Amino acid sequence: ETNITAVIVLYNVTNTIFQCLKNLKDIDIIIADNGDNDPNVVEIIKKQKNIIKYFKFNKNIGFGRACNFCLNYVETDYCLLIEPDVFMKKNDILKLKDSFAKYPEAGILVPTLIDQSNKIIDKLDNIPELKQLEKKNKSENFFSGDVCVNFCWAAVMLINVSIIRKVGLFNKKIFIFWEDFYLCRKLKQLRVPIIKIFKARA
Repeated sequence: ETNITAVIVLYNVTNTIFQCLKNLKDIDIIIADNGDNDPNVVEIIKKQKNIIKYFKFNKNIGFGRACNFCLNYVETDYCLLIEPDVFMKKNDILKLKDSFAKYPEAGILVPTLIDQSNKIIDKLDNIPELKQLEKKNKSENFFSGDVCVNFCWAAVMLINVSIIRKVGLFNKKIFIFWEDFYLCRKLKQLRVPIIKIFKARA
């Protein structure tokens, strides 16, 4: 029992998702289908035994609202939001989850991003009003341990469900692209940490 539920939002999804699903084979998955997907791909997705709920919306309700909707059905302590083109091995997901024991006050833990040759491509981004911090901090791409961050991409994040339910997930008025900025800004204002876990890779 991983105590994690994964949430994947589908829109115009490609075969790439099959690698993502393969990595999640031991984790319960909730799918939000925002439409415009290849019916053949959807048919194969629906055959995955670990998909516990599959929601098909009549229209594209946007990424944030779809995640918010699925969160209502999460019964585990942790929820992995992951986009179909993000690959994260089970071992790395468990490293992320186990880090909550070290950082119980964190709302979100995120992995370190790598490319296909395992090279770290991550950098410590900031929300727009803190961009000046990036200019001051010339070593933004070099971190060698866990680090508290001001911003993380919504493409992959492990959330502490009870904390995020209290503060809210995404702003339902934002249709696409800015929901992660809004969420990170809100957590910063509330002093809820977002921590990048160096040894967990995606």
